[in-house]
Amino acid sequence: LVAGINKNIDLQKQEQSQLKVVKKMVDAGNVDQSDFDDAKSKFVDIVNAGITQRKANQELADGNKAADGLATVAKAQSAELKAVKGLTGKASTDDATFSSLSDMFSGGIAQNQKNVKA
Repeated sequence: LVAGINKNIDLQKQEQSQLKVVKKMVDAGNVDQSDFDDAKSKFVDIVNAGITQRKANQELADGNKAADGLATVAKAQSAELKAVKGLTGKASTDDATFSSLSDMFSGGIAQNQKNVKA
């Protein structure tokens, strides 16, 4: 279980990295929509990989103290996926989302670090 949670933390760090990539594109202005769509698709794939890993972790966590923490991560991941899918490539709509995603990813890592210790 600990190895799986650590894998999830690694994926969350990849989410943070991809957030920086997408944010940099949008902040630069004159977004090439094709490039943005490719970066967004990769972002969605990373979030989905995290969801898949967390589901596998939950199957192992039955009766474990980490189960409640993993349920918290599940709720957060649902919100993350919705937010990432909603990105448009326009700073006027995406900037607030970038800020909330940054907070969500940091919070998810912190929660999973607690889950490892549970």
